[in-house]
Amino acid sequence: MPTANLKPEKKYLGKLWITVIRCAGLRKVQTIGEQDPYVEIEVNGKKQKTKTMHDVEFNPEFGERFHWDLENVESPVVFFRVWNENKMVLDDVIGDLKVPLAVLLAKEDMVQKIPLYRSMKRQIKSGSMMIKVEYFGDGGLPKAPKASRYGILSARYGTFSLAADVAGVLEERVANNKLTFHKGQTLRDYFGFDACANAEKRLIVCYLGEDGKPNRPVVYEDVREDTVIELINWNERKAEAEAAKFEEMASLHEKEAERIREAHEKALEKAAEEAKARAVANEEKKKMASELRALQEALARTQASLKQVEAKSASLESKLKTLNEASNANAEVKAKLRNESHTVAGLKGYVSRLKRHKARYETLQKDNQKSEENLNGLKKAYVSTFATLRATKDNVEKLATEAMNLKRTRPTGAWSFGSTSTEKKNEKVTCKNGHLVRLYPRNGGGWACDGRHNKGGCKSGCTGFYQLRGVTRYRCSACDFDYCGKCHDFLANGEKEPESWKERKVTCTKGHELRPERYNTNGWACDGRKEECGCLSGCTGFRQLSTVERFRCRACDFDLCGKCYNSKKAGIVPVGKTCYLKAHTGKYVYTANRHASAQSSTKGTKEAVRFKEIAPGRYVITSVDSGKNLQVDKSQGLCRFENQNEGAWETFKIEKHGNLIFLMSHLKTVVQVKPNGTMYAENTNRQAWEGLVVEV
Repeated sequence: MPTANLKPEKKYLGKLWITVIRCAGLRKVQTIGEQDPYVEIEVNGKKQKTKTMHDVEFNPEFGERFHWDLENVESPVVFFRVWNENKMVLDDVIGDLKVPLAVLLAKEDMVQKIPLYRSMKRQIKSGSMMIKVEYFGDGGLPKAPKASRYGILSARYGTFSLAADVAGVLEERVANNKLTFHKGQTLRDYFGFDACANAEKRLIVCYLGEDGKPNRPVVYEDVREDTVIELINWNERKAEAEAAKFEEMASLHEKEAERIREAHEKALEKAAEEAKARAVANEEKKKMASELRALQEALARTQASLKQVEAKSASLESKLKTLNEASNANAEVKAKLRNESHTVAGLKGYVSRLKRHKARYETLQKDNQKSEENLNGLKKAYVSTFATLRATKDNVEKLATEAMNLKRTRPTGAWSFGSTSTEKKNEKVTCKNGHLVRLYPRNGGGWACDGRHNKGGCKSGCTGFYQLRGVTRYRCSACDFDYCGKCHDFLANGEKEPESWKERKVTCTKGHELRPERYNTNGWACDGRKEECGCLSGCTGFRQLSTVERFRCRACDFDLCGKCYNSKKAGIVPVGKTCYLKAHTGKYVYTANRHASAQSSTKGTKEAVRFKEIAPGRYVITSVDSGKNLQVDKSQGLCRFENQNEGAWETFKIEKHGNLIFLMSHLKTVVQVKPNGTMYAENTNRQAWEGLVVEV
């Protein structure tokens, strides 16, 4: 059974500062008179103490700061002891505390309250002490990962008020998805240090269980029985879920390909039926064409016979007329004329039959035209069906190929069915002397991007040295010239810098451009006083600006003073330019948190913003670091960097007064910065709290 593990705590190499602020609730150790307390601190064998506070009984104020240099110190322990100074006898111990440095550094807040005990063995409190711990250097317990593989949310070893964060240690000691604590083993042996020598300690682990809810088992200092904490490897679970999802996508693609294949076969069958019908129609057309030719020949013969009959009928009618005139004279002629009349009646019947044949021929000719029109329609339908079949065949082949690829390969990332890369330019990037800059393999962090001197600054937000550790570096060694990866890609793609501080055409209310007035009398007033921010020269009425520069539209009797004119001409804010917002507290607006606040003293990528004018006089403020837009909550007036929308909540009207700008939200309230740095839009004031300075 193991009783101790290797110490997880790395050696400390750095500077330690401890500030003793005050003590509270100290116990009474002096029977006569008032006690005189002072504090003694021992770190790594080096003791330092505060001044003695005379005639202070229980709550002395110290406010003293002490410094220790730690050089490869292993598991340093801080020993606090509060004494009562006596002049005639030895000093009395009021209370003490022995605690590892790792426990003091576990709290996020550097200012913390620690308890004091009567002795190292007796766990009886004798007061408390307020201290501030600052450490600059390397070493200590391993940090917990941002996303634990085993779902460990937190792990605290120690007492309620003094506990070390050991989540990183437990993350490294998981074996077969289990954390095991053996019977008879102590937590100080397991972790290699004692969280607090004066009190009973325990380990509280918070992790995600099988149902996704947090569990919080407790392991005490002296392990009374074997304790096993079953954990889940959430990374493996996630990979299995993604693999199952991709298998399902592959099966869906196969089903889709099968459905399209069946539709293709049905389309082929339909095309065969249409081809068969087209062949039958062609046969019918040939048969009707042959019949039409026979009828045309018969009609031609009939027309020739008709002409002969008509000629004969005309001659017979003339003869009949002659015979009628001579009938009275000759009976024999009458009988002959009677015979000829019968012949004429027969010829008339033949003529009527010929006319019926002609009508039937015209009907057949019309039917033939309709058949040709139907045949042309069938041809067009065949061409369209053939094109559809070809496109369907290409789609079926493409989907079948993708389905086969999905079956052959297992997913290691997202599925990709095509490339959507955009073609970009690839221009050569050179230094200031024309030498080609090349990728530099070593990046120690002690360099700065020379793109910060260009218009628009460095694209990575670099403003000086030691800010780009781990960033891709391009270098010209001959000229000692460097570019970061973003600046190099920006120049290689041939992109242009955004426009900044555009000069605008200043007009009156009717759109006429203002001109400088040569003759400036005192009998005028700046019309900028009628705007919400008022005149920038302080004009409130006539006869106040006798020595101020004047710009005028004579047609509309509209005037502006020099300050109002220059403010409108230069633009209110630098649209599209990387800039920074500075509050009245001297701090810059920090955009990396969800809630906007002015708490940063430096200008970097997380403080950089850009203005975008989405409508005349309406602007959106975007964080360069996260790409999210500043918005004002309708219910509370709280300012946040929430999302990338450009709606009413993210739109601001900007008013400029001198070098200050005021952000008016959609609620008609003005954004202000509280003394603690938080940003709200609560009222319509335009004082120092609401004013912001734009720095490019």
